[in-house]
Amino acid sequence: MAELSRSALHGVLRPGRGGAAGAAGVRIAEQRDLSIVQISVFPGAAGDTAALEAFLGMTLPKPGKSDAAGPRVILWVGPGRWLVVEPGRTNLAAALDRAAQGRVAITDLSHARTVLRLSGPSVRDVIAQGCAIDMHPRAAMPGDCFVTALARHSTVLHIVDAATADVYVYRSFGQDLLEWLLEAAAPYGYETVD
Repeated sequence: MAELSRSALHGVLRPGRGGAAGAAGVRIAEQRDLSIVQISVFPGAAGDTAALEAFLGMTLPKPGKSDAAGPRVILWVGPGRWLVVEPGRTNLAAALDRAAQGRVAITDLSHARTVLRLSGPSVRDVIAQGCAIDMHPRAAMPGDCFVTALARHSTVLHIVDAATADVYVYRSFGQDLLEWLLEAAAPYGYETVD
């Protein structure tokens, strides 16, 4: 059981600096110990989310958007699908399942995703190298959420603020994505944080 809770980047993501000399244009850190739960609405059951929204105290965001209340974030990830993310390994999936009363599917993905937080003045330049999303600040604004390919990997890209983005990737691709990010960030200088 202990092996399951170990990060996919355990022993791989080490503190340090690399790339261009001078100030780091990008800071790369793994977001660990998150509860990540997917809500999937059954076809034709779009109105069955009211109990979940009441439990969460939040409205499920529209396509391409996210919503945050305190440390909890809800990300739109497809038609009738959202990720609810909050710090700590909690009983979020069980609580959402009780609130849903069988009207929607609840899936705990906490151990199935690696989440990297990218921050700094060159974040958009780095992401743009491997992504078809227009990363201009007028096109990718804080609160936007994209399901896209980044460096060959299916990801959820959440624009947290003007200089911060969270990248959600399947756990088994976490190391490959990290290696790509380090290479893409090298011209700007980077700092890695464990």
